[in-house]
Amino acid sequence: MLFDDDPTVRQFTFNYSADLDFCGASSKEYTITVIGTAGEEVTETSASPTFVLTVKNPCIDSDYLVINKAPLPVGKQYILHDNTLNIIHDPFTIVTSPITHTLCGDLYYTATFNGDVADLTTLLATGMQYVRFV
Repeated sequence: MLFDDDPTVRQFTFNYSADLDFCGASSKEYTITVIGTAGEEVTETSASPTFVLTVKNPCIDSDYLVINKAPLPVGKQYILHDNTLNIIHDPFTIVTSPITHTLCGDLYYTATFNGDVADLTTLLATGMQYVRFV
């Protein structure tokens, strides 16, 4: 945080983009105090009001992070006991605003088959498996 104490400006500047530690999992509150002092030549008098700054995690707010979904294939059919059917879809994309950053981490995929996560268990039970490539 920077504070320009010029009497005509009086401006706080916050700019932190190294990691998410400053905001936590959802948000963190910080108390900011401004101290005004007069009377250097005589008895000093001061006032010190405060305000609370809430720093929000941009990765859980849809105004700052959007996952653009790629269209999935339509009308696929599989005949039982036929050769293996591989269905590939286009990647989803992450869009951050107002600046581009990677603070929210990598994009991971999960698929479900009839409500159950498509993994090794569903592969053994149904023959359906979803392979994630990042």
